[in-house]
Amino acid sequence: MGNTLRTLRIDGAVYRYRVQGRQSRIIAGVPRLATVFTAFMNGKHAPMRFVFPESPEHGPTLPERTGVIAEYRDPKWMINLHRPAVAEALIKIALDAGWQPDTAARREFVIEDAYELLRDRCDRLEGLSESEEFT
Repeated sequence: MGNTLRTLRIDGAVYRYRVQGRQSRIIAGVPRLATVFTAFMNGKHAPMRFVFPESPEHGPTLPERTGVIAEYRDPKWMINLHRPAVAEALIKIALDAGWQPDTAARREFVIEDAYELLRDRCDRLEGLSESEEFT
C-alpha cells in the first residue's frame, strides 16, 4: 500500500497523497523507523512530507496497522494516515504552516518531526482519533 497514490479534492484543488514507512536513523545500534505522509497538488512538483519518527513518546501502533500512528504524551491521540479525513487535515495544516504546493519551484516542504507540529495543532485532529478509549 505504500506506493499507492490516493486522490483527494480540497477547496477545488486535486491533491495526491501516500503513506510509506522508512528507516529513520540508528540510535544506540537500533534502527528507528518512521512513517512518512507525502502529498502534492496534482500536476505540481512541490510536495509536502510529514515525517513521524518512532520514539518512546510516539510512533507506529502495531506492525499490522501500517499508517496508524500514536502520540503517547498528553493529549494522547492515534490517527490512521490512510483515511481521507486525516489526509485532508494534514494537507490543511501544511498549507497553514507555509506549504506552497502550486509554486513553480520544485521545493519540498518537509517537517522532520510532524508529531511536534501536530501537538501545537491537536485541535485540528479532533474527531479523527482511531480509538476513543486511547484518548
